[in-house]
Amino acid sequence: FRSTGLAGLTSGEGTAIGDAILLSAQVGQRQKAREGVVPPTTVLLISDGARDGGRVAPLTAAKRAKALGVTISTVLVGTPNGIVTTPLVGGYQEQIHVPPSPGTLQAVARTTGGEFFRVRTSAALNKVYEHLATRVGHRTVDREVTDVFAGGSIIVLLLSGALSMFWFRRIL
Repeated sequence: FRSTGLAGLTSGEGTAIGDAILLSAQVGQRQKAREGVVPPTTVLLISDGARDGGRVAPLTAAKRAKALGVTISTVLVGTPNGIVTTPLVGGYQEQIHVPPSPGTLQAVARTTGGEFFRVRTSAALNKVYEHLATRVGHRTVDREVTDVFAGGSIIVLLLSGALSMFWFRRIL
Protein backbone atom coordinates (compact mmCIF):
# COMPACT_ATOMS: atom_id res chain seq x y z
CA PHE A 1 0.00 0.00 0.00
CA ARG A 2 1.53 3.26 -1.06
CA SER A 3 -0.03 6.64 -0.52
CA THR A 4 1.13 9.98 -1.78
CA GLY A 5 0.33 11.43 1.65
CA LEU A 6 2.61 8.97 3.44
CA ALA A 7 5.39 9.25 0.85
CA GLY A 8 5.59 12.99 1.47
CA LEU A 9 6.19 12.67 5.21
CA THR A 10 9.50 13.62 6.73
CA SER A 11 10.58 13.29 10.31
CA GLY A 12 10.94 16.37 12.41
CA GLU A 13 10.89 17.55 15.96
CA GLY A 14 7.68 17.90 17.85
CA THR A 15 4.36 16.15 17.80
CA ALA A 16 1.95 17.33 15.12
CA ILE A 17 -1.11 15.50 16.44
CA GLY A 18 -3.61 17.46 14.35
CA ASP A 19 -1.65 16.93 11.13
CA ALA A 20 -1.42 13.19 11.85
CA ILE A 21 -5.17 12.93 12.48
CA LEU A 22 -6.04 14.80 9.31
CA LEU A 23 -3.61 12.81 7.16
CA SER A 24 -4.82 9.46 8.50
CA ALA A 25 -8.47 10.41 7.88
CA GLN A 26 -7.66 11.47 4.30
CA VAL A 27 -5.70 8.27 3.62
CA GLY A 28 -8.65 6.22 4.90
CA GLN A 29 -11.02 8.07 2.56
CA ARG A 30 -8.77 7.52 -0.46
CA GLN A 31 -8.58 3.83 0.34
CA LYS A 32 -12.39 3.63 0.53
CA ALA A 33 -12.80 5.42 -2.80
CA ARG A 34 -10.27 3.20 -4.57
CA GLU A 35 -11.75 -0.11 -3.41
CA GLY A 36 -15.39 0.91 -3.83
CA VAL A 37 -16.18 -0.68 -0.47
CA VAL A 38 -16.95 1.51 2.50
CA PRO A 39 -15.62 -0.30 5.58
CA PRO A 40 -15.50 1.57 8.86
CA THR A 41 -12.24 3.48 9.19
CA THR A 42 -10.66 3.61 12.62
CA VAL A 43 -7.39 5.24 13.65
CA LEU A 44 -5.40 4.47 16.78
CA LEU A 45 -3.37 7.46 17.96
CA ILE A 46 -0.63 6.67 20.49
CA SER A 47 0.91 9.78 22.03
CA ASP A 48 1.83 11.60 25.21
CA GLY A 49 -0.90 14.06 24.23
CA ALA A 50 1.29 17.14 24.07
CA ARG A 51 0.95 19.06 20.81
CA ASP A 52 4.25 20.53 19.80
CA GLY A 53 4.06 21.79 16.24
CA GLY A 54 1.97 21.12 13.20
CA ARG A 55 -0.32 23.26 11.09
CA VAL A 56 -3.71 21.90 12.16
CA ALA A 57 -5.10 21.99 15.70
CA PRO A 58 -5.99 18.49 17.00
CA LEU A 59 -9.66 19.31 17.66
CA THR A 60 -10.08 20.89 14.22
CA ALA A 61 -8.63 17.74 12.66
CA ALA A 62 -10.84 15.56 14.87
CA LYS A 63 -13.96 17.39 13.68
CA ARG A 64 -12.88 16.89 10.07
CA ALA A 65 -12.21 13.19 10.72
CA LYS A 66 -15.67 12.80 12.23
CA ALA A 67 -17.19 14.47 9.15
CA LEU A 68 -15.35 11.90 7.01
CA GLY A 69 -16.70 9.05 9.15
CA VAL A 70 -13.36 8.22 10.79
CA THR A 71 -13.32 7.14 14.44
CA ILE A 72 -10.16 7.87 16.43
CA SER A 73 -9.27 5.98 19.57
CA THR A 74 -6.39 7.40 21.55
CA VAL A 75 -3.79 5.88 23.86
CA LEU A 76 -1.97 8.05 26.38
CA VAL A 77 1.58 6.91 27.10
CA GLY A 78 4.12 8.36 29.47
CA THR A 79 4.64 8.95 33.16
CA PRO A 80 4.28 12.10 35.24
CA ASN A 81 8.06 12.18 35.78
CA GLY A 82 8.94 11.55 32.12
CA ILE A 83 12.22 13.08 30.94
CA VAL A 84 13.79 13.15 27.48
CA THR A 85 17.54 13.65 27.35
CA THR A 86 19.03 15.23 24.23
CA PRO A 87 22.73 15.71 23.53
CA LEU A 88 24.07 19.23 23.14
CA VAL A 89 27.28 20.62 21.66
CA GLY A 90 30.29 20.17 23.89
CA GLY A 91 29.17 16.88 25.44
CA TYR A 92 26.41 18.45 27.51
CA GLN A 93 22.93 17.03 27.79
CA GLU A 94 19.59 18.76 28.04
CA GLN A 95 16.82 17.20 30.08
CA ILE A 96 13.30 18.09 29.04
CA HIS A 97 10.36 17.19 31.26
CA VAL A 98 7.60 15.59 29.18
CA PRO A 99 4.69 14.61 31.41
CA PRO A 100 1.66 13.20 29.60
CA SER A 101 -1.18 15.55 28.71
CA PRO A 102 -4.43 13.57 28.54
CA GLY A 103 -6.81 16.45 27.80
CA THR A 104 -6.16 16.66 24.06
CA LEU A 105 -6.37 12.89 23.53
CA GLN A 106 -9.59 12.63 25.55
CA ALA A 107 -11.16 15.43 23.51
CA VAL A 108 -10.12 13.86 20.19
CA ALA A 109 -11.57 10.47 21.15
CA ARG A 110 -14.78 12.03 22.45
CA THR A 111 -15.23 14.21 19.32
CA THR A 112 -14.89 11.30 16.88
CA GLY A 113 -16.74 8.67 18.90
CA GLY A 114 -13.58 6.74 19.75
CA GLU A 115 -12.26 5.53 23.08
CA PHE A 116 -9.52 6.94 25.30
CA PHE A 117 -7.02 4.63 27.00
CA ARG A 118 -4.20 5.30 29.45
CA VAL A 119 -1.37 2.74 29.47
CA ARG A 120 1.83 2.48 31.45
CA THR A 121 3.17 -0.88 30.28
CA SER A 122 3.48 -2.80 27.03
CA ALA A 123 1.16 -5.47 28.47
CA ALA A 124 -1.53 -2.81 28.97
CA LEU A 125 -1.03 -1.64 25.38
CA ASN A 126 -1.51 -5.22 24.16
CA LYS A 127 -4.81 -5.34 26.04
CA VAL A 128 -5.90 -2.17 24.26
CA TYR A 129 -5.05 -3.78 20.91
CA GLU A 130 -7.07 -6.87 21.84
CA HIS A 131 -10.03 -4.76 22.98
CA LEU A 132 -10.06 -2.70 19.80
CA ALA A 133 -9.63 -5.78 17.60
CA THR A 134 -12.92 -7.16 18.90
CA ARG A 135 -14.69 -3.94 17.94
CA VAL A 136 -12.99 -3.12 14.65
CA GLY A 137 -11.95 -6.44 13.13
CA HIS A 138 -14.16 -9.03 11.57
CA ARG A 139 -14.08 -12.77 11.07
CA THR A 140 -15.34 -14.87 8.21
CA VAL A 141 -17.16 -17.94 9.50
CA ASP A 142 -18.35 -20.80 7.31
CA ARG A 143 -21.70 -22.21 8.40
CA GLU A 144 -23.51 -25.30 7.27
CA VAL A 145 -27.09 -24.38 6.33
CA THR A 146 -28.29 -27.65 4.80
CA ASP A 147 -29.56 -28.74 8.23
CA VAL A 148 -31.97 -25.81 8.21
CA PHE A 149 -33.33 -26.76 4.79
CA ALA A 150 -33.62 -30.45 5.74
CA GLY A 151 -35.47 -29.53 8.94
CA GLY A 152 -37.75 -27.17 7.02
CA SER A 153 -38.58 -29.84 4.45
CA ILE A 154 -39.45 -32.35 7.20
CA ILE A 155 -41.80 -29.80 8.77
CA VAL A 156 -43.46 -29.12 5.40
CA LEU A 157 -43.84 -32.89 4.80
CA LEU A 158 -45.45 -33.42 8.21
CA LEU A 159 -47.77 -30.43 7.73
CA SER A 160 -48.85 -31.64 4.29
CA GLY A 161 -49.61 -35.11 5.70
CA ALA A 162 -51.61 -33.63 8.58
CA LEU A 163 -53.57 -31.33 6.24
CA SER A 164 -54.21 -34.19 3.81
CA MET A 165 -55.51 -36.35 6.64
CA PHE A 166 -57.71 -33.55 7.98
CA TRP A 167 -59.02 -32.42 4.61
CA PHE A 168 -59.38 -35.68 2.64
CA ARG A 169 -59.45 -38.06 5.63
CA ARG A 170 -56.61 -40.05 4.10
CA ILE A 171 -52.80 -39.91 3.87
CA LEU A 172 -51.20 -39.22 0.49
